[in-house]
Amino acid sequence: MRNKNTTNLRNSGPVNLENGSLKANIESYCKLLSLSSVADNYESAALDAAKAKLSYQDYLYKLLQQQIVDRVDRSVNARIKKAGFKYMATLDEFDFSFQPQIDEKLIRELATLSFLDSATNVLLVGAPGVGKTHLSIALGLEATKQRRRVKFI
Repeated sequence: MRNKNTTNLRNSGPVNLENGSLKANIESYCKLLSLSSVADNYESAALDAAKAKLSYQDYLYKLLQQQIVDRVDRSVNARIKKAGFKYMATLDEFDFSFQPQIDEKLIRELATLSFLDSATNVLLVGAPGVGKTHLSIALGLEATKQRRRVKFI
């Protein structure tokens, strides 16, 4: 017969989840469930919720919402790091008036990333200094924000 304070985690054997204090137990559960943001924020969120007289559901909703935001941010940042961009560049930083031969409408269309869904190749060709690298990085950065894998070569 198993103790109610233990659980069997697949083949790792029984694990005692009750460490003593409520705070320690909550943090253990959060770690076990990979809820690092919840572990970091539940106390301050509880104080804020009490001050705002939020319901328990609203408190939980806000806490889980922050967990999702933090997880997505970490995922995007990891993808940016793995992509290996030389520097950060966005389309908003690109001066299309300086390079009038570049079709801004086409570049903005490429930024929707529809070419990825249709498996269409995109090749940027031009003389040195016209912005190929900047535009490539900007499109790659947009793809990472959409949680796509990117490798800058």
